[in-house]
Amino acid sequence: MAEPTVAPGVAPPWWLEEALAAETTAGVAPSLSGEVEADVAVIGGGYTGLWTALALRERDSSLRVTILEKELVGWGPSGR
Repeated sequence: MAEPTVAPGVAPPWWLEEALAAETTAGVAPSLSGEVEADVAVIGGGYTGLWTALALRERDSSLRVTILEKELVGWGPSGR
């Protein structure tokens, strides 16, 4: 797995390092190509996006929820 990009002088979040180290099937998810059908598209995999996706699925497990994230999920400011 590629290491997340970190600004000079900034360490990656410790929880992310631990989570990636424990992951046995870690890999970079493929970029979205073509069309995807979803009932809800959540833009951003930070706390708000992830909790929104979870809440939607808890309310209706048949919903097709897609999360779109440019970096690793949880990598942005909410992960620091």
